[in-house]
Amino acid sequence: MESQVTIEVEIPQKHHGTVMGARGMHVQKITQNHQVQIKFPDRADPNALPPAQNGSEESEAGPRRCDLIRVTGPEAACLAARDALLALVPITIEVEVPFDYHRFIIGQKGKGVRDMMRNFDVNISIPPAEELSNVIRITGTPDKSRSWTPEKADRELRSFTLTMRVNPDYHPKIIGRKGAVISKIRLDHEVNVQFPQKDSEEPDLITITGYEEKAHAAEAAIRQIVGDLESQSREELRIDPRVHARIIGGRGKNIRAIMNEFQVLDVRFPRYDDPEPDLVVITGAEDAVFECAERCGGFVVSGAPWAAAAAAAGGGRCSPASARSMAPTWPAPRISQLRRRGNRTPVVWGPRR
Repeated sequence: MESQVTIEVEIPQKHHGTVMGARGMHVQKITQNHQVQIKFPDRADPNALPPAQNGSEESEAGPRRCDLIRVTGPEAACLAARDALLALVPITIEVEVPFDYHRFIIGQKGKGVRDMMRNFDVNISIPPAEELSNVIRITGTPDKSRSWTPEKADRELRSFTLTMRVNPDYHPKIIGRKGAVISKIRLDHEVNVQFPQKDSEEPDLITITGYEEKAHAAEAAIRQIVGDLESQSREELRIDPRVHARIIGGRGKNIRAIMNEFQVLDVRFPRYDDPEPDLVVITGAEDAVFECAERCGGFVVSGAPWAAAAAAAGGGRCSPASARSMAPTWPAPRISQLRRRGNRTPVVWGPRR
Protein backbone atom coordinates (compact mmCIF):
# COMPACT_ATOMS: atom_id res chain seq x y z
CA MET A 1 0.00 0.00 0.00
CA GLU A 2 1.39 3.36 -0.98
CA SER A 3 2.41 5.50 1.97
CA GLN A 4 0.15 8.34 2.98
CA VAL A 5 1.29 11.92 3.34
CA THR A 6 -0.37 15.16 4.37
CA ILE A 7 0.42 18.43 2.69
CA GLU A 8 -0.88 21.93 3.36
CA VAL A 9 -2.20 24.17 0.60
CA GLU A 10 -2.29 27.88 1.35
CA ILE A 11 -5.38 29.58 -0.04
CA PRO A 12 -6.75 32.78 1.56
CA GLN A 13 -9.78 31.99 3.68
CA LYS A 14 -11.96 34.48 1.78
CA HIS A 15 -11.72 32.18 -1.27
CA HIS A 16 -12.54 28.92 0.51
CA GLY A 17 -16.25 29.15 -0.30
CA THR A 18 -15.50 29.57 -3.99
CA VAL A 19 -13.00 26.72 -3.96
CA MET A 20 -15.46 24.40 -2.24
CA GLY A 21 -18.25 25.26 -4.67
CA ALA A 22 -21.99 24.99 -4.13
CA ARG A 23 -22.60 22.28 -1.50
CA GLY A 24 -18.93 21.29 -1.71
CA MET A 25 -19.29 20.24 -5.34
CA HIS A 26 -15.74 21.18 -6.38
CA VAL A 27 -14.04 19.50 -3.42
CA GLN A 28 -16.09 16.33 -3.82
CA LYS A 29 -15.01 16.07 -7.41
CA ILE A 30 -11.32 16.52 -6.51
CA THR A 31 -11.44 13.90 -3.72
CA GLN A 32 -13.10 11.40 -6.06
CA ASN A 33 -10.76 12.06 -8.98
CA HIS A 34 -7.54 11.85 -6.90
CA GLN A 35 -8.60 9.55 -4.05
CA VAL A 36 -7.52 11.96 -1.31
CA GLN A 37 -9.03 13.53 1.78
CA ILE A 38 -9.35 17.30 1.99
CA LYS A 39 -9.94 19.19 5.24
CA PHE A 40 -10.67 22.89 5.40
CA PRO A 41 -9.78 24.83 8.56
CA ASP A 42 -12.36 26.24 10.92
CA ARG A 43 -13.38 29.75 10.13
CA ALA A 44 -11.44 32.34 12.06
CA ASP A 45 -11.03 36.05 12.25
CA PRO A 46 -9.39 36.84 8.90
CA ASN A 47 -7.51 39.72 10.55
CA ALA A 48 -5.98 37.54 13.28
CA LEU A 49 -2.20 37.08 13.24
CA PRO A 50 -0.62 33.62 13.22
CA PRO A 51 0.18 32.29 16.70
CA ALA A 52 3.61 32.91 18.24
CA GLN A 53 6.06 30.04 17.88
CA ASN A 54 8.95 28.73 20.10
CA GLY A 55 7.96 30.93 23.01
CA SER A 56 8.42 34.14 21.04
CA GLU A 57 6.20 36.96 22.21
CA GLU A 58 5.83 38.23 18.66
CA SER A 59 4.34 36.18 15.85
CA GLU A 60 6.65 35.23 13.06
CA ALA A 61 5.72 35.97 9.49
CA GLY A 62 4.03 32.95 7.95
CA PRO A 63 0.73 31.58 6.73
CA ARG A 64 -2.32 31.89 8.92
CA ARG A 65 -3.85 28.63 10.11
CA CYS A 66 -7.22 29.71 8.74
CA ASP A 67 -5.69 29.83 5.25
CA LEU A 68 -4.26 26.28 5.27
CA ILE A 69 -6.14 23.41 3.64
CA ARG A 70 -4.86 19.90 4.54
CA VAL A 71 -4.74 17.21 1.83
CA THR A 72 -4.05 13.59 2.82
CA GLY A 73 -3.31 10.66 0.52
CA PRO A 74 -0.57 9.23 -1.71
CA GLU A 75 2.04 11.90 -2.40
CA ALA A 76 1.46 12.08 -6.17
CA ALA A 77 -2.30 12.26 -5.65
CA CYS A 78 -1.90 14.98 -3.01
CA LEU A 79 0.20 17.09 -5.36
CA ALA A 80 -2.36 16.68 -8.17
CA ALA A 81 -5.18 17.60 -5.77
CA ARG A 82 -3.20 20.64 -4.64
CA ASP A 83 -2.94 21.86 -8.24
CA ALA A 84 -6.67 21.28 -8.74
CA LEU A 85 -7.46 23.34 -5.60
CA LEU A 86 -5.20 26.19 -6.65
CA ALA A 87 -6.83 26.24 -10.09
CA LEU A 88 -10.12 27.05 -8.37
CA VAL A 89 -8.78 30.17 -6.63
CA PRO A 90 -10.54 33.14 -8.26
CA ILE A 91 -8.58 35.89 -9.93
CA THR A 92 -9.64 39.34 -11.06
CA ILE A 93 -8.81 40.68 -14.48
CA GLU A 94 -9.59 44.04 -15.99
CA VAL A 95 -11.17 44.33 -19.42
CA GLU A 96 -11.48 47.50 -21.49
CA VAL A 97 -15.05 47.97 -22.75
CA PRO A 98 -16.14 51.37 -24.14
CA PHE A 99 -18.26 53.18 -21.56
CA ASP A 100 -21.13 53.64 -24.04
CA TYR A 101 -21.58 49.84 -24.21
CA HIS A 102 -21.89 49.33 -20.45
CA ARG A 103 -25.64 49.94 -20.52
CA PHE A 104 -26.05 47.08 -22.99
CA ILE A 105 -24.08 44.75 -20.70
CA ILE A 106 -26.20 45.77 -17.71
CA GLY A 107 -29.46 45.36 -19.62
CA GLN A 108 -32.91 46.23 -18.37
CA LYS A 109 -32.93 46.29 -14.56
CA GLY A 110 -29.57 44.48 -14.54
CA LYS A 111 -30.91 41.37 -16.27
CA GLY A 112 -28.19 41.38 -18.91
CA VAL A 113 -25.24 41.33 -16.51
CA ARG A 114 -26.94 38.74 -14.25
CA ASP A 115 -27.47 36.40 -17.19
CA MET A 116 -23.87 36.89 -18.28
CA MET A 117 -22.49 36.13 -14.81
CA ARG A 118 -24.57 32.97 -14.68
CA ASN A 119 -23.58 31.82 -18.18
CA PHE A 120 -19.83 32.48 -17.69
CA ASP A 121 -19.81 31.60 -13.97
CA VAL A 122 -17.95 34.79 -13.05
CA ASN A 123 -18.58 37.99 -11.14
CA ILE A 124 -18.71 41.14 -13.28
CA SER A 125 -18.10 44.52 -11.66
CA ILE A 126 -19.13 47.52 -13.74
CA PRO A 127 -17.96 50.96 -12.56
CA PRO A 128 -20.55 53.59 -11.59
CA ALA A 129 -21.74 55.74 -14.50
CA GLU A 130 -20.37 58.94 -12.93
CA GLU A 131 -16.82 57.57 -13.19
CA LEU A 132 -17.05 57.34 -17.01
CA SER A 133 -14.57 54.47 -16.79
CA ASN A 134 -14.01 51.89 -19.54
CA VAL A 135 -12.63 49.27 -17.12
CA ILE A 136 -14.80 46.28 -16.18
CA ARG A 137 -13.49 43.81 -13.57
CA ILE A 138 -14.09 40.11 -14.03
CA THR A 139 -13.61 37.79 -11.05
CA GLY A 140 -13.66 34.00 -11.29
CA THR A 141 -11.46 30.97 -11.74
CA PRO A 142 -8.54 31.62 -14.13
CA ASP A 143 -10.02 29.67 -17.03
CA LYS A 144 -13.48 31.20 -16.69
CA SER A 145 -12.29 34.75 -16.06
CA ARG A 146 -10.17 34.66 -19.19
CA SER A 147 -12.98 33.09 -21.19
CA TRP A 148 -15.01 36.28 -20.81
CA THR A 149 -14.01 38.66 -23.58
CA PRO A 150 -15.73 41.76 -24.97
CA GLU A 151 -16.27 39.89 -28.24
CA LYS A 152 -18.02 36.96 -26.54
CA ALA A 153 -20.01 39.34 -24.38
CA ASP A 154 -21.08 41.31 -27.44
CA ARG A 155 -22.22 38.15 -29.23
CA GLU A 156 -24.28 37.16 -26.23
CA LEU A 157 -25.78 40.62 -25.89
CA ARG A 158 -26.76 40.64 -29.56
CA SER A 159 -28.49 37.28 -29.19
CA PHE A 160 -31.34 38.65 -27.06
CA THR A 161 -34.63 37.57 -28.64
CA LEU A 162 -38.21 38.66 -28.13
CA THR A 163 -41.41 37.74 -29.94
CA MET A 164 -44.55 39.70 -30.66
CA ARG A 165 -47.88 38.78 -32.21
CA VAL A 166 -49.23 40.93 -35.01
CA ASN A 167 -52.22 40.31 -37.24
CA PRO A 168 -50.80 38.82 -40.49
CA ASP A 169 -52.90 41.32 -42.46
CA TYR A 170 -50.54 44.04 -41.21
CA HIS A 171 -47.31 42.25 -42.12
CA PRO A 172 -47.11 43.63 -45.70
CA LYS A 173 -47.37 47.21 -44.38
CA ILE A 174 -44.71 46.56 -41.72
CA ILE A 175 -42.43 45.16 -44.42
CA GLY A 176 -43.23 47.95 -46.87
CA ARG A 177 -42.73 48.14 -50.61
CA LYS A 178 -39.57 46.22 -51.51
CA GLY A 179 -38.89 45.84 -47.78
CA ALA A 180 -38.28 49.57 -47.30
CA VAL A 181 -40.09 49.94 -43.95
CA ILE A 182 -38.66 46.88 -42.21
CA SER A 183 -35.18 47.60 -43.61
CA LYS A 184 -35.25 51.01 -41.94
CA ILE A 185 -36.32 49.47 -38.62
CA ARG A 186 -33.50 46.92 -38.88
CA LEU A 187 -30.90 49.58 -39.64
CA ASP A 188 -32.13 52.13 -37.09
CA HIS A 189 -32.14 49.61 -34.23
CA GLU A 190 -29.44 47.15 -35.39
CA VAL A 191 -31.76 44.18 -35.05
CA ASN A 192 -32.93 41.24 -37.11
CA VAL A 193 -36.69 40.97 -37.65
CA GLN A 194 -37.99 37.58 -38.75
CA PHE A 195 -41.51 37.14 -40.15
CA PRO A 196 -43.23 33.74 -40.15
CA GLN A 197 -43.16 31.50 -43.20
CA LYS A 198 -46.32 31.30 -45.27
CA ASP A 199 -47.22 27.83 -43.93
CA SER A 200 -46.22 28.59 -40.32
CA GLU A 201 -48.37 27.23 -37.52
CA GLU A 202 -48.06 30.66 -35.88
CA PRO A 203 -48.64 33.09 -38.77
CA ASP A 204 -48.87 36.11 -36.44
CA LEU A 205 -45.52 35.59 -34.67
CA ILE A 206 -42.72 38.09 -35.38
CA THR A 207 -39.25 37.48 -33.86
CA ILE A 208 -36.79 40.29 -33.10
CA THR A 209 -33.12 39.59 -32.25
CA GLY A 210 -30.46 42.08 -31.14
CA TYR A 211 -29.36 44.09 -28.11
CA GLU A 212 -32.16 43.92 -25.52
CA GLU A 213 -32.68 47.67 -25.40
CA LYS A 214 -32.73 48.00 -29.19
CA ALA A 215 -34.96 44.96 -29.63
CA HIS A 216 -37.57 46.59 -27.42
CA ALA A 217 -37.21 49.85 -29.37
CA ALA A 218 -37.79 47.96 -32.64
CA GLU A 219 -40.83 46.29 -31.10
CA ALA A 220 -42.18 49.73 -30.16
CA ALA A 221 -41.63 50.97 -33.74
CA ILE A 222 -43.60 48.02 -35.13
CA ARG A 223 -46.40 48.52 -32.62
CA GLN A 224 -46.57 52.15 -33.66
CA ILE A 225 -47.17 51.08 -37.27
CA VAL A 226 -49.81 48.60 -36.13
CA GLY A 227 -51.50 51.25 -34.01
CA ASP A 228 -51.62 53.64 -36.96
CA LEU A 229 -53.16 50.94 -39.13
CA GLU A 230 -55.76 49.97 -36.54
CA SER A 231 -56.83 53.61 -36.16
CA GLN A 232 -57.66 53.86 -39.89
CA SER A 233 -60.95 53.10 -41.62
CA ARG A 234 -61.11 49.77 -43.37
CA GLU A 235 -63.52 48.96 -46.19
CA GLU A 236 -64.07 45.54 -47.73
CA LEU A 237 -65.20 45.53 -51.34
CA ARG A 238 -66.33 42.72 -53.62
CA ILE A 239 -64.80 43.33 -57.05
CA ASP A 240 -64.93 40.78 -59.84
CA PRO A 241 -61.47 39.13 -60.02
CA ARG A 242 -61.39 39.71 -63.80
CA VAL A 243 -61.06 43.44 -63.10
CA HIS A 244 -58.21 43.19 -60.60
CA ALA A 245 -55.37 43.16 -63.12
CA ARG A 246 -56.76 46.25 -64.82
CA ILE A 247 -57.05 48.13 -61.52
CA ILE A 248 -53.55 47.13 -60.44
CA GLY A 249 -51.93 47.94 -63.80
CA GLY A 250 -48.51 46.92 -65.06
CA ARG A 251 -46.17 46.41 -62.08
CA GLY A 252 -48.76 48.05 -59.83
CA LYS A 253 -48.61 51.38 -61.65
CA ASN A 254 -52.38 52.06 -61.67
CA ILE A 255 -53.03 51.12 -58.06
CA ARG A 256 -50.07 53.18 -56.82
CA ALA A 257 -51.42 56.16 -58.71
CA ILE A 258 -54.85 55.66 -57.14
CA MET A 259 -53.36 55.31 -53.66
CA ASN A 260 -51.32 58.48 -54.14
CA GLU A 261 -54.31 60.38 -55.51
CA PHE A 262 -56.60 59.54 -52.62
CA GLN A 263 -53.84 59.22 -49.98
CA VAL A 264 -54.98 55.83 -48.71
CA LEU A 265 -52.59 53.60 -46.79
CA ASP A 266 -53.30 50.35 -48.56
CA VAL A 267 -55.38 48.67 -51.24
CA ARG A 268 -54.99 44.94 -50.75
CA PHE A 269 -56.03 42.45 -53.41
CA PRO A 270 -56.48 38.72 -52.72
CA ARG A 271 -53.79 36.20 -53.58
CA TYR A 272 -54.29 33.58 -56.22
CA ASP A 273 -55.15 30.93 -53.60
CA ASP A 274 -57.32 33.17 -51.43
CA PRO A 275 -60.66 31.57 -50.50
CA GLU A 276 -62.37 34.89 -51.32
CA PRO A 277 -60.86 35.87 -54.68
CA ASP A 278 -63.11 38.91 -55.13
CA LEU A 279 -62.38 40.56 -51.75
CA VAL A 280 -60.46 43.85 -51.94
CA VAL A 281 -59.64 45.77 -48.74
CA ILE A 282 -58.95 49.52 -48.69
CA THR A 283 -57.40 51.12 -45.59
CA GLY A 284 -56.93 54.81 -44.84
CA ALA A 285 -58.73 57.95 -43.69
CA GLU A 286 -62.51 57.57 -43.87
CA ASP A 287 -63.27 60.00 -46.72
CA ALA A 288 -60.25 58.87 -48.70
CA VAL A 289 -61.32 55.22 -48.41
CA PHE A 290 -64.83 55.93 -49.73
CA GLU A 291 -63.58 58.04 -52.65
CA CYS A 292 -60.96 55.45 -53.53
CA ALA A 293 -63.63 52.74 -53.46
CA GLU A 294 -65.79 54.71 -55.88
CA ARG A 295 -62.85 55.14 -58.25
CA CYS A 296 -62.02 51.45 -58.24
CA GLY A 297 -65.56 50.71 -59.46
CA GLY A 298 -65.06 52.60 -62.70
CA PHE A 299 -62.74 50.13 -64.46
CA VAL A 300 -63.82 48.08 -67.50
CA VAL A 301 -62.43 44.68 -68.49
CA SER A 302 -61.23 44.78 -72.07
CA GLY A 303 -62.39 41.74 -74.05
CA ALA A 304 -64.97 40.63 -71.51
CA PRO A 305 -68.15 38.93 -72.84
CA TRP A 306 -70.22 41.96 -72.09
CA ALA A 307 -67.69 44.15 -73.91
CA ALA A 308 -68.05 41.93 -76.99
CA ALA A 309 -71.82 42.30 -76.81
CA ALA A 310 -71.46 46.07 -76.61
CA ALA A 311 -69.16 46.04 -79.67
CA ALA A 312 -71.72 44.04 -81.68
CA ALA A 313 -74.45 46.49 -80.74
CA GLY A 314 -72.24 49.42 -81.72
CA GLY A 315 -71.33 48.18 -85.18
CA GLY A 316 -67.99 46.70 -84.21
CA ARG A 317 -66.83 49.51 -81.99
CA CYS A 318 -67.10 49.55 -78.21
CA SER A 319 -66.55 52.63 -76.11
CA PRO A 320 -65.85 52.31 -72.37
CA ALA A 321 -69.26 53.80 -71.70
CA SER A 322 -70.94 51.18 -73.90
CA ALA A 323 -69.07 48.33 -72.26
CA ARG A 324 -69.93 49.66 -68.84
CA SER A 325 -73.60 49.87 -69.74
CA MET A 326 -73.60 46.27 -71.04
CA ALA A 327 -71.78 44.84 -67.99
CA PRO A 328 -74.16 42.72 -65.92
CA THR A 329 -74.87 44.37 -62.57
CA TRP A 330 -71.69 46.34 -62.06
CA PRO A 331 -72.79 49.21 -59.87
CA ALA A 332 -70.32 51.62 -58.31
CA PRO A 333 -71.93 52.67 -55.01
CA ARG A 334 -71.86 56.31 -54.12
CA ILE A 335 -69.92 57.65 -51.16
CA SER A 336 -73.11 58.22 -49.17
CA GLN A 337 -74.03 54.56 -49.62
CA LEU A 338 -70.61 53.40 -48.50
CA ARG A 339 -70.78 55.56 -45.40
CA ARG A 340 -74.10 54.08 -44.40
CA ARG A 341 -72.74 50.56 -44.88
CA GLY A 342 -69.41 51.09 -43.10
CA ASN A 343 -67.65 47.79 -42.52
CA ARG A 344 -70.81 45.81 -41.90
CA THR A 345 -71.64 44.63 -45.45
CA PRO A 346 -69.01 44.29 -48.19
CA VAL A 347 -69.78 46.18 -51.40
CA VAL A 348 -70.28 43.89 -54.41
CA TRP A 349 -69.07 44.95 -57.85
CA GLY A 350 -69.06 42.74 -60.94
CA PRO A 351 -71.37 40.20 -62.49
CA ARG A 352 -73.68 38.48 -60.08
CA ARG A 353 -73.54 34.73 -60.00
